[in-house]
Amino acid sequence: MNYCFSCMKQIRTKNFAQVRVRKDFCHSSYWNNNDKKVYGHLDDDGVYGVLFLHTRCTSDDYSTELGEGFEACECCNTVFSDEEFSGELYEKTGDILCAHCARDYVEQNITEFLNSGLPNFESTLPSVNLNALSVNNNPKLRKAPEDTQGWCSSIMPHETRDIGHGTYEDAIKAIVDRGNKWLIVVGRSGVTHNVCAVAVTVYEYEDKTPFSAVPLITV
Repeated sequence: MNYCFSCMKQIRTKNFAQVRVRKDFCHSSYWNNNDKKVYGHLDDDGVYGVLFLHTRCTSDDYSTELGEGFEACECCNTVFSDEEFSGELYEKTGDILCAHCARDYVEQNITEFLNSGLPNFESTLPSVNLNALSVNNNPKLRKAPEDTQGWCSSIMPHETRDIGHGTYEDAIKAIVDRGNKWLIVVGRSGVTHNVCAVAVTVYEYEDKTPFSAVPLITV
């Protein structure tokens, strides 16, 4: 039996809406559960799928049928949560991209997003929202080897932010000391149960020699 992803009630008509999303849009139980409740189905590739909606549960007032809080990716044509939306990427491309397509763009155009030198840590730091996806398709880029924390309350100045050992600030300072450039990737993809927290990953870019060719020496 088909069920509506929005109101969770059974769909009792043959006329219903289908919304194209990526598999990780929702919990796996929506694609496969033992309750005989079918909220949608995955494509054969297991990457994309569609979710079912009552026509009465769709919205005409927003950019997607799911209504407020969601966007439609202009690259892969899927609906995604606006928490994934990267304002910095939109400023550079003029396109609304989901985190996966945004990650592809960043990897292909990495030099557009790199920063050099010490920033003003009392100001908002430049970052790109990729919903905490890893950026690993460039041999000159690696996660900072310093013990950076997985999340902080904000990358904006805040009196109570979690500082502790090995913060993103320490990683950026170490990268600058090595004469390299840095990139901050942020997101909220299952990193913490604290809804106010933001995942912060600091990347280091070596402009001359790929990291894979240079072993990291620690003392």
